Amino acid sequence: MNFAKRAKSGGEVFINLTSLIDVVLNLIIFFVLSTTFINPTGLKIELPRSAVEETVGPGEEVVVVVTRENEILMDGEAFSPEALLDKLSDIRETNPEGTIVIQADEKSAHGAVVSVMDAAKRAGFEKLSIATKKER
Repeated sequence: MNFAKRAKSGGEVFINLTSLIDVVLNLIIFFVLSTTFINPTGLKIELPRSAVEETVGPGEEVVVVVTRENEILMDGEAFSPEALLDKLSDIRETNPEGTIVIQADEKSAHGAVVSVMDAAKRAGFEKLSIATKKER
């Protein structure tokens, strides 16, 4: 029997972290790209509360915001009711099945919301929705 001692290898043991770093980097990229933002308009409006929750039908949504100061905004640009009518008429030509979604602050004047509704109807939109927060 050969009981001679084996020579120990002089090399160091190491762990290859390259594949682990690749996986972690891919996870970080996935989570950054798949993150959704809570308030895409970036405006601070307090929506009124409602117990009913409805979904919007087919077609693209056109979001019109009415602020606390009764400003009418769409895509971050302020509009007068007459200018809003022109803009909605242009959108109606490219998006005939679209839905107007009004995000009005609960402290905004009723007249400002009605002027947006009137402009949407005069532009030819048949579907109108008013955004609310669900009651708890």
